[in-house]
Amino acid sequence: GRLGWVVWMASIPLRLYLSPPRGELDLAGFREAGKARVELLRALEDAERDKTLILRTMSEELKLDAKKDRDSHFVLRLALCSEDWQRRWLVRNERNLLSLRFRCAPQAEKDNFIDTYVEKFLTVNNEEKSVLKKLNRQDLKKEVGEKRSDFVSTQIKTIYKIPFERAFDLLARRSVILCNGFAYVPENLMFFFVQEWFQVNLNRHLLVLRRATQGGKRDSRLEKIISDIKSKIKKNQYKIKRSNDSGVLSRNIIPRLSRESFPLCMAQMHRHLSHQQHLRYWGRRTFGLFLKGIGLNLKEALDFWRESFSPRFSALEWRAKYSYNIKHNYGMAGKRFDYSPYECSKLFSNAPQRADEFHGCPFKYSDALRLRQILEYSGVGDSHMQEILHQKQLSNYGKACQLYFQCKHDVEHIPIDLNGIGRHPNAYYDKSREYYAIHMKKSGFDQKQ
Repeated sequence: GRLGWVVWMASIPLRLYLSPPRGELDLAGFREAGKARVELLRALEDAERDKTLILRTMSEELKLDAKKDRDSHFVLRLALCSEDWQRRWLVRNERNLLSLRFRCAPQAEKDNFIDTYVEKFLTVNNEEKSVLKKLNRQDLKKEVGEKRSDFVSTQIKTIYKIPFERAFDLLARRSVILCNGFAYVPENLMFFFVQEWFQVNLNRHLLVLRRATQGGKRDSRLEKIISDIKSKIKKNQYKIKRSNDSGVLSRNIIPRLSRESFPLCMAQMHRHLSHQQHLRYWGRRTFGLFLKGIGLNLKEALDFWRESFSPRFSALEWRAKYSYNIKHNYGMAGKRFDYSPYECSKLFSNAPQRADEFHGCPFKYSDALRLRQILEYSGVGDSHMQEILHQKQLSNYGKACQLYFQCKHDVEHIPIDLNGIGRHPNAYYDKSREYYAIHMKKSGFDQKQ
């Protein structure tokens, strides 16, 4: 079954797919490889909330087929390079697969795998190590408690110097030391950079492949197989429900909807916008597309953002600096592309770089103390909070979002299918409006929105 494929494929030795396979692959093999890989990646998505199930089922006795693994990876590159959402789906899930394989690999294989990648980074000599040891003990330990007390322990043989702008995520977690423009990263955290490089490299090659295949004629039999492979992942894609331009959603009810039906990420951005009369670019972009997805048309959006930035910005200043971005979101400026709201995977990967940025997933990018404060402000009780914080610690951000939904809605009396929550912010909103529609119907009222 599907779990068998996950176990088998995840047990393949670590590789970064730097070069395509050589040799021949007939159409039947192409179809089989593509479908098997999609089944694997979909199974990883389904098992995201309990990866330990996969880890426990692994067995070293499984027969490995490196050729099939390589073939199936490059089949999906060809099949899923044409559309943006397909490329994002492939990159996200291939990165997750690489992470799972790394966790399951023997330590010797992990070390060799990392060594082949990190040669380009500078290593720290003994003199610098002693300086880091003093920094760690004197200042940083006071600041973050025991988080990094073993940062320069004797168990860590090598420390790498990474330009700080490449280590924002690790810096946000306070996992590394920052000094003189470099992040000092112990060897046990270097896989983070391998993942990052793999993701960027795969996305770049998918874009090159898309350009190479545009406009050319391909075998109709191959096209049919590729179309079949694509259909296997369309089933799990969230379809955005947007209103027409008749103004179905009024900007005046956004505060109520924020309290009732916005996921934590969007509620936090709306709260900051209300208090500070401003959001930085990625916040405006992310929140604006979310509002577009729930049915706010362009006219209402322009009025909403202008009013939200007032009185901090005059109408003239707002129009000069910010109205273009809103029109761009709706395909009415720039290259006039009709943008869709961001999936959770985008919020996971788009880390806030400043203290006044709020566009990332709060379950991922807020530390435990800050997340507790946000949840308390949102009315989450202690029992739910502990479970949410536990899921954050396990990096199960989608599950944490589902738990947040459950504590904000009385799902015991009005059961709601949670599918999609934790994968797309607009799915959270739609499920919440579904809940309130049922609630209002049971209460004897009609719900207009």
